[in-house]
Amino acid sequence: MSEAKRKPMVIDFSDVSGGCNGVEHPTKLFNSQVSDDSIGFTLKKSGLAKQQGAVGLSSGTTFTNFLRGLFLHRQFSGTETLYGVSDGILSSVSKLDGSLTTKYDMGEPLNEAWACDAYGKKMVCNGNSVVKIEGTTAYQVGITAPSGSSASESIGIGLPDGDYGIYVGYARKVDGINVLYSVGESLGTITLSSGMGNNQITITIPNSSDPQVNNKVVWIKSPNELVHYFFYETDDNVTTSITISSASSKETAIIYEYSAADNGCPPAIKFIFYFAGRLWGVLDNVFYYSNDGTYSEYDIEKWPAANFRRTAHKLTGIFSVGLNLYFNTDDGILILPYGDVNQKEILIESRWHFYNMRTVASWNNGVIGVTNQGTRIFDGQQFIPYDISYPIRDKIDKIYKSTDDFRPCGFVYRKDFRDEYHLLWQDTGLSVTVNNVHAVLNLSSNIWIDFNNYNLAWEFQHVSGNYAAVSAVDNTLFIGQSHSYSSKIYSESSSTSQISNAYGSNGQLISSATDKESYLKSRYHIENIAGRMRIDKFYCHSVNEKTFQVRICAGDGSKKKTAWIDIGPSGGPAVVFPIVFPVVFQSTEGKADKEKMPSHFWCKTVYAEVRQTANDTNFKLLNLVLFGEVETNNYL
Repeated sequence: MSEAKRKPMVIDFSDVSGGCNGVEHPTKLFNSQVSDDSIGFTLKKSGLAKQQGAVGLSSGTTFTNFLRGLFLHRQFSGTETLYGVSDGILSSVSKLDGSLTTKYDMGEPLNEAWACDAYGKKMVCNGNSVVKIEGTTAYQVGITAPSGSSASESIGIGLPDGDYGIYVGYARKVDGINVLYSVGESLGTITLSSGMGNNQITITIPNSSDPQVNNKVVWIKSPNELVHYFFYETDDNVTTSITISSASSKETAIIYEYSAADNGCPPAIKFIFYFAGRLWGVLDNVFYYSNDGTYSEYDIEKWPAANFRRTAHKLTGIFSVGLNLYFNTDDGILILPYGDVNQKEILIESRWHFYNMRTVASWNNGVIGVTNQGTRIFDGQQFIPYDISYPIRDKIDKIYKSTDDFRPCGFVYRKDFRDEYHLLWQDTGLSVTVNNVHAVLNLSSNIWIDFNNYNLAWEFQHVSGNYAAVSAVDNTLFIGQSHSYSSKIYSESSSTSQISNAYGSNGQLISSATDKESYLKSRYHIENIAGRMRIDKFYCHSVNEKTFQVRICAGDGSKKKTAWIDIGPSGGPAVVFPIVFPVVFQSTEGKADKEKMPSHFWCKTVYAEVRQTANDTNFKLLNLVLFGEVETNNYL
């Protein structure tokens, strides 16, 4: 008969920095990983911390329809404003109470809005309008040419006989200088004759509806001249009738063919990006680009009709890595080296492309986002071969079922202790009214070795959304939740771990401050496959102001679990709590009553659970260690 062999055993569940895993079998989890049932905790090598709360900007309705864009505009002065787009309306959003101020009607209420920064302005497009935000005022990008103007010869002296070619246009004047002209409206050729007594020209120009227009200009090609010179200006947008009787205001240094003829407005682009001194946009299989703004910031508002290139691919977005510009397509990634319009774009990656540009974010000399096959990093030459969402791939796959109203969202958020990639999407099994899954990847702890051996620290949070913006002033995170009749915006708050005025994972509005249960299920531990474990006690090292609970569970067929054990407030400094077995167990095999288990907790595998439902922002679980022994013999 074999004699059983016993030896002391210590099981440390403290390091959970490997994040959640929902793909591999539980017994194959890395030592530092936990079940993807875990939610509401930040997972660290030093244990657990409570995630920040989510506080809505207002208790009332923020937007009365689906949200289609959210972004922050920081001016050179440091002033920062939050903006949202819903029903085609661009509005500023008060960070204090969520109140809205309409800035621009962009039209097309169902369209997505995209934005970029250039020269201290925010550029916004939605497939119908292209808008710039200067300070807190929104204007269209570029100036639309006049329509309906007219010119005729009139009685009077002043101009020499001959043929006069005429264009009229609108202009924007800043500090006494015309910084932007519209394309001119051609008024044809007017012939003056002293024999008829008609040596003056009368011109009518309607007022512009564009509030940036504060000047009207006349360009004239006089007899025997080859170009149209700047001839006259009104210095206002109210004068509708002009009489030209002399060339005294003529400026031969300002020529229409050079200064205004190519100043077209951008087309109805569906994506906008700033790179290499230009604005770029895409529409179907064509990319467009503005003039180079190196000389003047207003040059990027000039989109000559010839500034486009047709490709063989459907274009869905633009991004940059290092010195190069890239176009996302349904067939892969195109590169335009240096954003040089004199070079040819090349398809350099045909295996993968980004599934939704809203999930793409810059990080570590590359970009990260959801592709047609998982979440990957593009380094400027190719996608890395790892699907970094593989540990939670069963949940990630729900992204590919998203609709236009519930698009996924991804962004990089740099906290003081780590960089994070946030990914938000909808699981229709939880709710069909809002995005409801929020996964966070700890970018600062990733370890790349090979496909079968890498550490990816994903975590799950309670509240999700569709759009995000991170303040450059105080690093506050704002997330927008799109909803058919009441879209909400909330911010993360370090002063609470509660949720208020935001939608929960079931799609219901959480109006009053509510504690959500933070829960962790550790890895399954097997000390020796040819033996069994006996757990005698565990030590819990924590800092907590409110009670939390710990439970030790057998992972084999015995289904043993301890009752939830309360760990009271620590009162400030970290305190060690020894809990000694035997304890009362809760049966999970059909009985609802409590029953006594054997004097020792015997099991083949063991795991721990931790939970807290309390507003405890300073909660930290630093150590959770089990003590006992493992017993083996030749017949086990």
